[in-house]
Amino acid sequence: MSEGGNISNMQRASLVLSSIGAENASLVFKNFSDDEIEKLTLEVAKNDYWPMEIVEEVLNDFYELCLTQKVISEGGVDYAREVLEKAFGQQQAAALFEKITKQLKTKAFSFVRKADYKNLLAIVQNEHPQTIALILSYARSD
Repeated sequence: MSEGGNISNMQRASLVLSSIGAENASLVFKNFSDDEIEKLTLEVAKNDYWPMEIVEEVLNDFYELCLTQKVISEGGVDYAREVLEKAFGQQQAAALFEKITKQLKTKAFSFVRKADYKNLLAIVQNEHPQTIALILSYARSD
């Protein structure tokens, strides 16, 4: 991304949310925690004017990530890699694929971040130390 390279992820998200309309944005907000909603709402409120080139770059990046996610979930990893390389070229496909595979890896333990500490304790109390360490590495510090 050229000019848009200095935009934070929160600013990117706010640009996407601002671009999809209030009704669609409200549907997206249903998937976030209260803290994330608060941060995103603040960022959307702070949005001023962004040059159209930057908005287009952010929306194109978002579209590419959505397309990548869909291809991976519907066709498997090897199929996704092949489709992305044909659509975007080998280098850009590799970058997109890396972003998505990181997200797929962290989703496996995303429930840990939302779990109450008492429930988490009940889950891990009879586990091996290595398993406890792995699960706690995904937990919130609080």
